[in-house]
Formats: sequence, structure tokens, C-alpha cells
Amino acid sequence: MVNPIVNRVVAELRREASRLRSSPLRIMPRPFLAAITTFTLNPGKLLRPTLFVMAFKAYQRREPANLYRAALAFEHLHNFILMHDDIIDRSNLRRGRPALHRSFARALRRFPNRRFTGEDLAIVAGDMLYALGLRGFSSIDVAPERRQRALDIITETAVYTACGEFQELMLTLRPLPRVTLRHIIQVYDWKSAYYSFVAPLMTGAILAGAPTGEIKVLAKIGILAGRAFQLRDDLDNLILAASRTGKPAHTDLDQGQRTLPLWLAYRHLPPAGRRALSKLLASPRRTPGRRRKLTTLIMESGAPGYGENMLLKFSAEISRLIADLHWPPSDRRELQRFVAGLVSPRPSAAVQSTRRRSARRRDDGR
Repeated sequence: MVNPIVNRVVAELRREASRLRSSPLRIMPRPFLAAITTFTLNPGKLLRPTLFVMAFKAYQRREPANLYRAALAFEHLHNFILMHDDIIDRSNLRRGRPALHRSFARALRRFPNRRFTGEDLAIVAGDMLYALGLRGFSSIDVAPERRQRALDIITETAVYTACGEFQELMLTLRPLPRVTLRHIIQVYDWKSAYYSFVAPLMTGAILAGAPTGEIKVLAKIGILAGRAFQLRDDLDNLILAASRTGKPAHTDLDQGQRTLPLWLAYRHLPPAGRRALSKLLASPRRTPGRRRKLTTLIMESGAPGYGENMLLKFSAEISRLIADLHWPPSDRRELQRFVAGLVSPRPSAAVQSTRRRSARRRDDGR
């Protein structure tokens, strides 16, 4: 079920690239339009449009016109967020290629008298993609009341996502001892879970005419999967090299973001380690040495191991909720496999060694 859906989403992406060359977008100079097209045709996991179609097909086998164009709205929303995130995070790499604002900056070199930057253009491009996504979503051929209900969820989700981004930035101003688990989970839910999992699952089900009870279960699955997905990403950003994640390593640490691994590290470090961690986070320096010290403290705290254990609990609860869905058994299995592939714990040798160090510290303290 998943592979055919992904293939059709990719085909729709290619059709969307041709739409980008139509009026009024064709007024853009070729290098800039080419940069936008390249960015959109270099997708990531395509998890959002895939989840949307999976949820629809679980309740309605008849495929309405423009189902996949509507699904693409979630990829446009995702790209819109990434374009802005890369500017905020000062990240030059996305999916193994230059971030859009860097591509724009390169294209602007032949205009020495310009009074704007690649970042300025990328903000505008992101806004444009969001509008294109809404236009495509509105084209699906279903009952108008269902379409409007689903569209309301998408627009509300965009507001929550922006508030999550705002909260994430403001938390960097708060001393780590005053950051609570509730603060971090709220950012995970608002910035990631709603638009990545909750909205695709809920809107797909709504458009297909699913019962209210099913939609509520899907929302719970989406929240848990979103939390697990963001935790998985934060752990990978900490542990894995840039070549594995498709973006620069340690971006979160450089920006001082209050992630769950960082919170877990502070909670489990001894007093001296907490003081060292807080001092490093307060430093304005963004040097390799600072990153190494931060990473060492986080790894020695046992935070990656604790994070993997949290993922185990998230995964078990997600599996239980999926089993409660009134989907065809084969569809439930596909959803389970798909979500598991995104959020499953994968304790590496480094994490295992971190767990052993943590266990030794507990034994020594007895």
C-alpha cells in the first residue's frame, strides 16, 4: 500500500513542477524558479502526504479526483516550514543539498547592487508554497462540508506550527533549570506533531467520511507519533553525522534549542555537570570545541539511552492505538510498519555504552 502511494505522490510532485512554470509564477527569473523547483523535487520521506492518503483509503476505496494533489498540500506546507526554519536556524544544508536561501544567494551574485538577500526571497517562496498547497487541497472532489472541515484543520495547524516555532525560540532565552518537560512536549506537539501526523491523518479520514470516534483515535496516534518522531530526530541530530541526516550536525546545540535529549541530560547530570552544561549553553560562541564539550556532557549523562527508552514507550502506545482502529487488517499493518520505520528505537553501540556508563554511576552511588 505504501510504495504505490509514494510513487503517485512523486508523480504528482512532477506535475506540480510544471504548474510552477505557469502564470503568475513564470515571471520569476529562471535561476530562482529553477531553485524552487529543485527544492520541491528533492523530497524527504513524503510521510505527510502518504499518511493522508493512507487514512483516506482506509475508509473510502473510491478515489476522488485530485486526491493526490490534495495530499501534496502537506508536502508544500512542510517545505514552507523548512524554508523558514533553515533561515531561523542559519542552516546552509537541507536534504544533502544547499538550503533554498543559499541557492537564492548564489543566484543573486550577479546583481551587485541588490538591496535584499537570499533569505528575503526564501521567506517569500515559502509563503507562496503554502498558498499553492491550500489551492491544491481545495481542488479535491468531495462533499463541500467535508472539504471545508478538513481545510479548517489545515489552517489551524499552520497557526499551531507557527506558535510552536515561536515557543521554541523563546525557550532558548529561558535558563535550562526553568525549562520543564511540559514546555518541550508542547513544542514537539505544536511545531512537529500537528502538521506531520495529526493533520494528515485527521483530514484524510474526514474527507473519506470516517466516524468521529475514529478521527479522535487518529489524533491520539498523531500526537504520540509526532513526539516520537521529533525525539528520534533530536537524537539523530545529536549522534549521527550530517551525511546521515541530510543537514548539518549539532544544529540544535548551536541554536541553543531546548530539546528533550538536552533536558534529559541536565536532569541526570551531577551538580558539576549541570553547571558546566548551563555555562556552555549560555556562551555565545559556536565553536567546534563548544559542540564537543556539549556532546560529551549529554552522552555521559545517559540522555540518549533514556531517550531511546522513551521511544519504546511511545511505540508501544502507538501500536495499541493502531490496533483499535477499524481499518482493514492489512491497512493497519501497513500503518504500523510505516510509523515504526519513522520512530522506532535503534540503540546504537554509543547509546548502549551510554547506558552502561549511566548504570555504573548509579552503582557507584549506592
